Amino acid sequence: MKRLIVIVYLLLNGCIIYCQSQPFHIETLSAEMGLSQSTVTCIFQDSRGYLWIGTQNGLNRYDGYSIKVYKRNFNNENCISNNGINSIYEDNGKKLWIATNSGLNMFDPDSGVFRQFIFSENDSNTLSGNFIRDVCQDKEEHYWIATRGRGLDMYDARLGRFRNYRNDPKNLKSLSNNALTSLCIDISGNLWIGTWGGGLNRFNPEDQSFFAFRHNPQDINSIASDYIVRLYSDSLGKIWIATQNGLSKLDPQTNTFRSYKNTANKFDSMVYSILPDKKGMLWLGTTDGLIWYDSETQEYEKEYLSNSQGAGTQEISSLFRDRSGVVWVGTTRSGIMRIIPKKFKTYRYDPVSNPGFSNNNIWSFAEHPDGNIWVGTDDGIFFFEPKKERITRKFNSIFQSLSSSAISVNALIVDGGTLWAGTPVGLLEISLNNEQYVQHLTNRNDSTSLSSNFVLSLEKADNGDLWIGTSTGLNWMDAKSKTIKRLYTMIDTSARAPNYPVLSFKKDSKGFIWAGTMNGLTRYSGHERVHFFKEKASKLKSTTAYSCLSICEDGTGRLWIGTDAGISVLNPIDSSLRHIDEDNGLPDNMIYGVLMDEGSNLWISSNRGLSRIDRDNLEKIINAENTKLLRLSVKNYDKRDGLQGNEFNSGAFLLTRSKEMYFGGLNGFSRFNPNHIEQNNIAPPVSITSVKKYEKEIKADWSRETGIELLHDENMLTFEFIALDFTDPAKNQYAYKLAGVDNDWVYSNSRRYATYSNLGAGAYRFLVKASNNDLVWSEAVSLNIFIHPPYWKTWWFFCLGVILISSTVWMAHKYRVKQKIKTTLEIERIRRFENERVRKKASDDFHDEFGHTLTKIAMLAEVLKRELSDITEENMTTLQKIIETSKMLSTGMRDFLWVLNPDKDTFREVAIRIKDFGDELFDQTGTDFLVDSIPESYEAYRLSMHVRRHIILIFKEAMHNVLKHAESRKTTLTYKIENNNFVILLADEGKGFNHNEKIPGLGIRSMRRRANEITATLNISSKPEEGTTVRFNLPISSTLNQF
Repeated sequence: MKRLIVIVYLLLNGCIIYCQSQPFHIETLSAEMGLSQSTVTCIFQDSRGYLWIGTQNGLNRYDGYSIKVYKRNFNNENCISNNGINSIYEDNGKKLWIATNSGLNMFDPDSGVFRQFIFSENDSNTLSGNFIRDVCQDKEEHYWIATRGRGLDMYDARLGRFRNYRNDPKNLKSLSNNALTSLCIDISGNLWIGTWGGGLNRFNPEDQSFFAFRHNPQDINSIASDYIVRLYSDSLGKIWIATQNGLSKLDPQTNTFRSYKNTANKFDSMVYSILPDKKGMLWLGTTDGLIWYDSETQEYEKEYLSNSQGAGTQEISSLFRDRSGVVWVGTTRSGIMRIIPKKFKTYRYDPVSNPGFSNNNIWSFAEHPDGNIWVGTDDGIFFFEPKKERITRKFNSIFQSLSSSAISVNALIVDGGTLWAGTPVGLLEISLNNEQYVQHLTNRNDSTSLSSNFVLSLEKADNGDLWIGTSTGLNWMDAKSKTIKRLYTMIDTSARAPNYPVLSFKKDSKGFIWAGTMNGLTRYSGHERVHFFKEKASKLKSTTAYSCLSICEDGTGRLWIGTDAGISVLNPIDSSLRHIDEDNGLPDNMIYGVLMDEGSNLWISSNRGLSRIDRDNLEKIINAENTKLLRLSVKNYDKRDGLQGNEFNSGAFLLTRSKEMYFGGLNGFSRFNPNHIEQNNIAPPVSITSVKKYEKEIKADWSRETGIELLHDENMLTFEFIALDFTDPAKNQYAYKLAGVDNDWVYSNSRRYATYSNLGAGAYRFLVKASNNDLVWSEAVSLNIFIHPPYWKTWWFFCLGVILISSTVWMAHKYRVKQKIKTTLEIERIRRFENERVRKKASDDFHDEFGHTLTKIAMLAEVLKRELSDITEENMTTLQKIIETSKMLSTGMRDFLWVLNPDKDTFREVAIRIKDFGDELFDQTGTDFLVDSIPESYEAYRLSMHVRRHIILIFKEAMHNVLKHAESRKTTLTYKIENNNFVILLADEGKGFNHNEKIPGLGIRSMRRRANEITATLNISSKPEEGTTVRFNLPISSTLNQF
């Protein structure tokens, strides 16, 4: 295998060799950066994405930005048991197991609590010893623990029991040695145990026995050494064993070893760690540095690692590859190194090997017909052979003859056997056959000469004519006659009109020549200007200067123009122009070079590295109605990816026929094939690490599942989050939104926090997603937040308020109604009092006046009847009628006066009145009239005059009917209150009648009419020879209303 860093230089014929830079980028985490100690013993990445680093003085958790250290704290029983970390393992329950120099620890990442397992002489159910070298878990979920000198422990977590396995000299199937160093479980589930001095052991769970593989100096197929440092099981089931004396590989199917030690003196050091890669290479960490082993060629290569500051190390203690492919190298006394393969090949002068040539400033490229590349620099022309990766200085004698100082080559073009070079000292026409040259210069007195000696850009037309851009305008050279014509790039062609420098050219697919100047873009057909595009471009961003530094044509004929203000997209068909800049996502507005690859992705060079805009984002630009609102996803590469540097040069870009791209800058040039750049396609895990209210962290127990509940005044929140991709954490990007506040994602670039203030009460959902360094976005993670409303905005307070207001309104209404009723009742009472007074006075007056008069009439009639002896029969009859009529009128008057008298307005008075009427009616008629007692409590029920009158008349009629028709010997009158009704029953034992046969007479109809008028019911039941019963029901409530 080739040496990874080749330094060769030849001093033959002025030829030098460029040096390709180291093919990977190295960054170091050291004690100065927060690591607890510089000797790294083990490295592990958990299922959440965090990187755990064990050292001789503490456990470290790294998230790509900061380090959190866990150490022994004698005041905290939930801390780690010892600071000497030997190995880290994650079980199926996502708990971490940490083997230390004094005890085994289980760490719960959710609670941040360590559980210690410590050896105790007084307890048989503990570890057999405290110095733990390694730990792992089998498919039965048993934990296997390697100790130093105390054998192998098995811990059954479900039963909480330990079991110890040790060497028994009398038992050949016991553990071969008690000093254990490493454990691993292969793809078949077999447990392998590495020992220090006892070789390799395989455990048989069926009979709880061990089989030992020992080193045999006489057997080349035995293990390399009995002193094992590390074990590793690969994806093919092979067991790799790092030993004190080299490397061995075991095939478990054949139980044969192949050892790799001291081969051709490649290495003779102890192997500490083993790491395979996807290309079949093994990375070996040894006491003498990092070694690559090629399993196909069986060759080794040793590498001395150094970071960008030149700090390096020889002793590699541990190796680890994380899920994104980054290799971590743990060292002794130099911290931990992150090794990231570079995506680009870069070529530059080597100042150590070539001290006379220290200029790496690249200005131009041109492709030779054979695929080799001409390179223009600040110090002449060089020739690059891609297949040999060799660069040679060319035409040194020519440039030395032109000037004693270095001459920059701003533009290059190959035309058959001629190389055209644009320089500050004119246009050079160099013959590639004999290295003869012609220098084309300006002549103030010759209009057919160059307009300026400072040549900036070149382009060849389809007919072979040469277009030449100078510092003072455009020139055109006829291919046959080599005569030059000066052209104008401005609309105003007067002598006073300025001709701006021509910075770039592009020959499009239709044969038009596009010239980019410091003040716009001009299109030419032949050598005639046909269009000028400066005005629209300047209006687009209101810039006075619009320098067109590079021009690229896509498959549809659109032009992508790199300017000093971003990128413009010109559609020549309708002259429409769109523009994007830093506000849209570009890393920089100064765009030096623009190239398009086979996949229609745009590559641009600037002062901030090399960027790629993919086809989807280009379509967004083309279809956008307003690019000011457009947000693009732009992938940016920089020096850490292998580029020559972050700052590139105008004119230093090239797309070759083999689809390779070249970009040059201040520190050499970078070369790559866009189709071969490896992408990091693994979406990073995202974690919400902290939630703060008013910049104070919420330390209460919360999780993404349970969410957070806050009070109404805890409404200023800050969320902190992280993407756990370590390829290039500085390029991880973030987007977040708070559902309920943000309508769309907020892209925060590399900012890892979001702050919201004055949040109202309610339910929110915070979402965050992240991309890795290659803009592969993760799924969003979320956290629910509920801010309780203040008590005056709660539903219960609202309901209470409604109830209170309603109660107040109801009480006010009730009071008002009560007052109104009281007033009404008072008025009614006064009216009733006045009415009763009037009734009383009228009753008394009628009784005194009208009653006496009727009595006198009756008495005079009686006297006249007695004294007139000769009165005729007819007069006697008339006189008798006068007497009877006066009596009837007196009786009716008494009834009227009784009704009119307010003292009789009670139910008891009504009952007594009916009884008195019955007594008088049935007296001396042969009918017994019986009346139940009338309780005095009936006095409490008042009846209106209207009701009393109808009741009296109803029962007068009823009694008259009994007397006239019933022929009853016994009549009973009963009063009672039943179901809130006044009930009056009048029953006789007379002859009765049939309801269905007899039509009610006028009296009965009158009785029922009167009952209806006072909302009472009247039921008459009768059967022949069984008597008749009249039942009167009057609701008490209706009497109150009528009263």
